[in-house]
Amino acid sequence: MTVEDLMTRNVETCTPTDTLSAAAQLMWDHDFGCIPVVSEDGSKCVVGMLTDRDICMATHCEGASPGAVRVGDVMSTGLRACRSPSSTGVAAAVSRMRLRTSRGRRSASRSAIWSMRSPL
Repeated sequence: MTVEDLMTRNVETCTPTDTLSAAAQLMWDHDFGCIPVVSEDGSKCVVGMLTDRDICMATHCEGASPGAVRVGDVMSTGLRACRSPSSTGVAAAVSRMRLRTSRGRRSASRSAIWSMRSPL
């Protein structure tokens, strides 16, 4: 089995300047727990990942409103990727790599696998 067999195409995205409120609404509307963050230059280049946990922790721990915090302030960066024809074994190895949050914290619990077949 390959990554292409399992990957989702035509995904919803947000940008670093979107609010956590807007990103949370997309997650709610489409019933998913994470969303890729893409650059704002129109290239759709993935620059980060935002999870529902990121939103909860950022707003609760900082005591901030989701409408007052930008995605870029809490998203994970330094994503790892694999190509769509890769085996799921390769993808599993990539998913175990640690991500670094925008605040410099390491996170072993979050992982993201992106197909590099084409831009989002």
